[in-house]
Amino acid sequence: GYATAIHGKWHLGHQPPFHPSYRGFDEYVGIPYSIDMGCTDNPGFNYPPVKACPKDPPLFFEQKHEHADDVKNVIEADLTVGIPLYQCLTPHCPDDNCNKEIIEQPVNLSTLTQSYIDNDRRFIQRSIEANKPFFLYLPLSHMHVPHDYAQQFKNTSILPSIYGVPNIYGDTLRELDYHVNQTYQLLQNLGILNQTLLIFTSDNGPWSSKCDLAGNQGPFTGIWQQLPLSSGGGGGGGTAKFTTWEAGHRIPFIAHWPGMIKGGTISNAIGSHLDLMPTIANLAGFTLPLNRSFDGIDLSSVLFDASKQGHDYLFHPDMLGHLSAV
Repeated sequence: GYATAIHGKWHLGHQPPFHPSYRGFDEYVGIPYSIDMGCTDNPGFNYPPVKACPKDPPLFFEQKHEHADDVKNVIEADLTVGIPLYQCLTPHCPDDNCNKEIIEQPVNLSTLTQSYIDNDRRFIQRSIEANKPFFLYLPLSHMHVPHDYAQQFKNTSILPSIYGVPNIYGDTLRELDYHVNQTYQLLQNLGILNQTLLIFTSDNGPWSSKCDLAGNQGPFTGIWQQLPLSSGGGGGGGTAKFTTWEAGHRIPFIAHWPGMIKGGTISNAIGSHLDLMPTIANLAGFTLPLNRSFDGIDLSSVLFDASKQGHDYLFHPDMLGHLSAV
């Protein structure tokens, strides 16, 4: 079978049985939720600014639930507990110890990307040496706020400054680009680029209330994205992030496989991240169980045969549970 790994943000539960080590991954290196759901010693750039971790006393991950009883709400508790960086290299643990391997807390945001790159390289090279095909899932911490990055990317963005300060978002994006390129170059140097399907995509558009630190809607500022919600936010909580409109749920999806996918091809077929599992399962020669339903469809014909037939429509719930359709 395949060697499997996840390097990055999980955010689907860190306790058994939800931790990645209990969900079929051979290894997990990353953080258990978004980098704005805890504190760090150097919190980077966010709006409004966030505080560094408290020093007296420092609060560690195991204290999180205990500490939550002493504060007004769970969110306040989260923001005073250092974000942990896991390195779990023992797959499919028979007991409840898979989620105990924390190698850094609070995580250092300025070195986090390089940590991912180093582990990517180790995992891929080890898989090749073992003559095993591999599946590597990289839910990157960038471009979520707060932003911090290695010193080499400071003031490297060609984008103009924002509100009189250097373009932090652009510099962070340069580090993300560097990470993607490092992975690409490694596959090329190992001679396996033509045997590897690369997919680059995102989850949603900008979070506009962050003053361009979480992306920019550009020209997509229609009335729907400005209408107030009953919760007090805008049409998507004051942002395109929660809408089905441009700069919302319509996001980039780039697939690369030399010799299999024709370069420069653009498809208007409607797809969803839910389609990744049935598509990858088909490519791996695996038949999904017949005793359950799956929302996704196999998009192999769209990727490889220029088919225009994806979904006829998709539904997306907003933060209040209201449905929109595409």
